[in-house]
Amino acid sequence: MRRACRRVWRAALYAALFLPSGTAPPACGSTVAPMDLQTLADLAGQVIVGRVASVRAYESAGAAGTTEIESEVTLTEVEYLKGALPDSGPTFSLRVPGGAVGARKAQIGCTPRFAPGERWLLFLLPTYKTFPVVGLYQGAFRLEREADGVERVRNYRGAPLVGVGDGHMPMVAGGPEPRWSQPIGAEGVEVVPPPVAAAPAISWVDFRARLEPILRNSKTHRFRSPAGRREPVVLTPVPLPGVAPDPAGGRGDARESRPGTAPDVAPPGARPRPAARNGGEP
Repeated sequence: MRRACRRVWRAALYAALFLPSGTAPPACGSTVAPMDLQTLADLAGQVIVGRVASVRAYESAGAAGTTEIESEVTLTEVEYLKGALPDSGPTFSLRVPGGAVGARKAQIGCTPRFAPGERWLLFLLPTYKTFPVVGLYQGAFRLEREADGVERVRNYRGAPLVGVGDGHMPMVAGGPEPRWSQPIGAEGVEVVPPPVAAAPAISWVDFRARLEPILRNSKTHRFRSPAGRREPVVLTPVPLPGVAPDPAGGRGDARESRPGTAPDVAPPGARPRPAARNGGEP
């Protein structure tokens, strides 16, 4: 049962990370480990609040000579709730994977999309390889001022956050939308909590009052540059058993095997290879 669950988890993760443009996103909770506010705070190098001033997509050189699409998100009116550096200012530049350049589009599933004018609360990793926000989407909260003049908190997709439950777990209205907030039994049996009643989103003032003590007691990271910096990806070739290395850098002849390896055996159902004539090729 547990092995089957792990196979499903890995398949869902690959679906989330390599989602083609225009494809509906998967159930994000099945791809990311659940994180409460304490975990988000501990993993974050910086926690900031800011308004998106601009989003600029561009092409960049990726690993192994590939071309990637990235976006530079510029936030202004930035406030640092955790991890302010001596030179931290009111403007913050964040580089995120994905965007649109001409007809080319790229997107990582289960990640926030930023647009000018939006105000965000972001938990940022000190460095990242996949996405700069802690937990892909779990550390991103939209702050929206509603008709009553109160600024309220929503998750990365705009669903209202109605409060903080036991264990500092954020609660989304109309549950059970956040699958990562549902406990899973030892045998993979899901325990579904009762739906959260529809209610106004929690105000940013109240949410911040719950968050600030957690941030004060969270883990401190040592870094000199702003958080959310991307680590370079290095691809390392791995030799395959039974495949001779190719001096030119290719994969070699798959039929050639080294001593001690299994002989070349045709796969089941394959047509038999005709016998060689006069010692030459068939």
